[in-house]
Amino acid sequence: MTYRIITHAGCTDGYSSAFVVKRYWRFLLPKSITESDVSSADIVPVYPNEVQSQEFTSTPLDIVVDLPKPKGDVFFWCDHHSTNKPKKEVKGSNHWQLAPSCAGLLIDLAQKNGLVMTNDLQEFKKAIDVMDAAEYTQQDIIDCYYQPRDFGKLNPLQK
Repeated sequence: MTYRIITHAGCTDGYSSAFVVKRYWRFLLPKSITESDVSSADIVPVYPNEVQSQEFTSTPLDIVVDLPKPKGDVFFWCDHHSTNKPKKEVKGSNHWQLAPSCAGLLIDLAQKNGLVMTNDLQEFKKAIDVMDAAEYTQQDIIDCYYQPRDFGKLNPLQK
């Protein structure tokens, strides 16, 4: 059996979360996983209702992000949606916290585990948090809608 990264289908935050796991796995996943395991892990898009209805069947080697926690055991789970808040505290490699985005939550977890935050990563986190939480300001909308005058001075959302 191989590892899989199960993520929210059709969702920018879901795919961004899968990217964060692939890129920063050393700061997120249990030590038993290897770089080869992560690089060969397929990214499997799944809709939340497929998890909730148990149409999707998880395995103990699944890394599940930006989705409800499957009924079966998984290797790692992380989500940020209020509707998926566990009834009891989660521990180990299971993570839930109300946050603007799952990718942002994963970055925060990685940072707590030693990841050094770069300016580019901070901008990425800010942009995905704004997009997933739909926390655009009026100026953000104007900046993203109208063609910029100077492509060298784009803000994180415009990039």
